[in-house]
Amino acid sequence: MTSLDPQQHETAAARRNHEATAPDRRKNRVTAPDGRKHEAAKAGRREREVTAPDRRKGEVSAADGLRREAPAPDGQRRTAAIADRRKGEVTVPDRPRHEVSAPGRRKREASAADRQRRRAAVSDRPRGEVSSADGRKREAPAPDRRRRAAVASGRREREREAAAGGGRERDVGAAGRGGKRGDWAPRVLVLRALGLGDLLAGVPALRGIRRAFPGHQLILAQPPGLTELALTTGAVDAVLAAEAPGRAVPDLSHWPGPPPEVAVDLHGNGPESRDALAALHPRRLLAHACPDGPAWLAHANERDRWCAFLGAYGIPADPRDLRLSRPATPSPAPGAVVVHPGAAACSRRWPGERFAAVVRCLRAAGHHVILTGGPGEDDLVRSVAERGGQPDHDLLTGGLPLGQLSALVAEASLVLSGDTGLAHLAVAHGTRSVTLFGPVSPRMWGPPPGPDHLALWKPGPPGDPHGRTPDTRLLRIRTGEVAAACLMLLRAPRGHRRPATPAHAAP
Repeated sequence: MTSLDPQQHETAAARRNHEATAPDRRKNRVTAPDGRKHEAAKAGRREREVTAPDRRKGEVSAADGLRREAPAPDGQRRTAAIADRRKGEVTVPDRPRHEVSAPGRRKREASAADRQRRRAAVSDRPRGEVSSADGRKREAPAPDRRRRAAVASGRREREREAAAGGGRERDVGAAGRGGKRGDWAPRVLVLRALGLGDLLAGVPALRGIRRAFPGHQLILAQPPGLTELALTTGAVDAVLAAEAPGRAVPDLSHWPGPPPEVAVDLHGNGPESRDALAALHPRRLLAHACPDGPAWLAHANERDRWCAFLGAYGIPADPRDLRLSRPATPSPAPGAVVVHPGAAACSRRWPGERFAAVVRCLRAAGHHVILTGGPGEDDLVRSVAERGGQPDHDLLTGGLPLGQLSALVAEASLVLSGDTGLAHLAVAHGTRSVTLFGPVSPRMWGPPPGPDHLALWKPGPPGDPHGRTPDTRLLRIRTGEVAAACLMLLRAPRGHRRPATPAHAAP
């Protein structure tokens, strides 16, 4: 026999061991590093083959022989959960241990319970309340209550007006969804319950407020006879009828609905107008008499004064922003020279016989003259017409409706008047004008600097603009001065350059 050395003996033993394990490798395809077979893999396969016939439908047999119920399909679980929620309960179907852990199951149950409570809270709560997720009822926020109250108030007001057969156009109670801004919007109340000239001098301030509160409904407290003109400014949404004798502060207790968001006092600088607005409990009050109010500019022009007042509150306003668009109403006398001898106070009323002398001069120069007068001024107008040789068909007495008066001024070639509302209307329409001033300087109430407006005034100490006798400074203006000023503007081309400051008649 051939003998083998020890190294050859180890090689032969390894080959025999490899040949012995080859069939097992082909069967299992896995051999441990030490050459042993994976008995665990074979045992697991045999156990699965044995337990497979014993499984019933709806169960899963694990490798350890324990039986567990199979998870239901997703659709069945969702259907079961919906059915349980309809009964007022939220459950999670049985599932094997590997599907959802206990913390996840508790989170899902809590979320479903929260959703159920929220749905119940929304369906059960009455109007005006808010139910939280914990079931407690809380009252709705104050702004929401105020908006609902405003809508309800406006609706009730419209129903009352409809039952009565109508109402004032665009009055505060009727201003609603048909207007530019509905009665559901927050509201700004502006008090300026004065005359025609006061309204027109306040137009720049009103437009500044409009721009500062674009989403609010701007309501102007003023005499109802000026409603049509106030709405044409483009700044006012509705009018609250308010007036008092003279220039007194009117009562505002008929204000409808909740308090205004903002109240602005453009009526004066005293505590009376401030208190009338404060009684409505606005969220914000702007007034000269308020502790934070700006100082009163006693010698400033009326337009500049109120624009500066708003500027102190951070609201920009341009005193030159005062023009009005031409009215759609046709003029009763296009191209005529309009002479208005009347005024609200005698201290600002130039004598009628002097107006008559100017009328004769204008007629002699070939100009068509129209005489106008306000309510209660018919006798004055007829007296001027008789002395000036004016025919009756060129008299407009009794006080024209404001729309027709505005059209007359807008289409006139010139307006001659005292310091009254008609002079402010001529400035608003860009119509050339000659205005006679007496107790008050034109620097305070006169037209803005420009070539088309001439103010005649004799310097002196200020007088009483509401006096019962003609002011002495007004009486110092002579007839020839007035006639010459009118003819000069009528002969000058439109927009001809004149001095920027108001011209004063020589003493």
